[in-house]
Amino acid sequence: MKQHGLNCRFVGLPIPTGNASEDEGYNIKEEFLDGSDRVSKLNHMQLKAYNKIMEAVEDDNTNGK
Repeated sequence: MKQHGLNCRFVGLPIPTGNASEDEGYNIKEEFLDGSDRVSKLNHMQLKAYNKIMEAVEDDNTNGK
């Protein structure tokens, strides 16, 4: 939103507080395992879409991020 000159308040959302990664309920290892488990259950078309999205997210040369 910042790149468009917007903020949460402008679009009617609450202003975030703190840092989500500092949340005590967030366990990186558990989140990774849960994500891996979910990816393993995707059907062929879902996996194809997931891989394409992840490729774009991880590619520094992708325009429009």
